[in-house]
Amino acid sequence: MPLILIAVAVLALPLILAVILLACRRSTSDQHSVAYTNHLRSDAWRTTSRATIAITQGRCCLLPWRKAVHAHHLHYGNLHHERAVRDLVPVSDFGHRIAHAWIFWRGPGRLPMSAWMRCMTILVAFWVRPWVRYPVLITAGLSTWWIANLLSGMHLTPIESITHQLESLGLR
Repeated sequence: MPLILIAVAVLALPLILAVILLACRRSTSDQHSVAYTNHLRSDAWRTTSRATIAITQGRCCLLPWRKAVHAHHLHYGNLHHERAVRDLVPVSDFGHRIAHAWIFWRGPGRLPMSAWMRCMTILVAFWVRPWVRYPVLITAGLSTWWIANLLSGMHLTPIESITHQLESLGLR
């Protein structure tokens, strides 16, 4: 149980930090060039943006429980030739605000944040695929069974373990 709390705290730390930073955010006026604005209005951008969001099946790379609605540029070096994950990542509205917080966008946290967003995009892209997710859950379930079996000292097979649990609950 303490390990679970530590894991949740570690995973929640970036989100908590981002919320604090959003509260302290410096006001910046993000004015874009006419060429960039026209690019964002083009059909090519809409196609690229939709393809980026489709990689994670519509999940945000920062907050995977939220729906991705934007393709966020990690940099503008390949403008008009963007590629998902290398240049763009899918984000939700709130995730986009986190990504544009001063420390992550104009400050020292830009490179680590970009790398983290790329990694999370890849993880979320694999996790939303059932052929990846279900074996991981089954493996986690078997690991849990093995640990519980080891601690109980009963050394039962998975079927015997389930039967034993049903009997102990009076369901068999």
